[in-house]
Amino acid sequence: MLNVAFAAQKVHLYDREERHFGQTRLYATPGARQPLLFFDASVRTLSIDDAQPAWDPRNPANAEGLLRRDPVTNTMISPRFRWTRGGLLGVAYGGSGSRIASESAR
Repeated sequence: MLNVAFAAQKVHLYDREERHFGQTRLYATPGARQPLLFFDASVRTLSIDDAQPAWDPRNPANAEGLLRRDPVTNTMISPRFRWTRGGLLGVAYGGSGSRIASESAR
């Protein structure tokens, strides 16, 4: 956990499904919200829509980011905070989607 650059902006633990606010759906479904545990030990209820777009570590130049197929709706969705740009050095909520620790040190 010492390697997390932005502890208040990086999600540590989340449910795979939104189940606290009405219907149950995949965590990355647009509009889904849930309590999220951050690396700074805070818990905040946030919407997936407010998270930075997911990053594809196998194709970092892809401006659209990582997309996955929702098995229930069969639509393409962004897993967002599950694949934060820069991994533990990145920002999932707040800041710029491309903000990583090595860039902010410049």
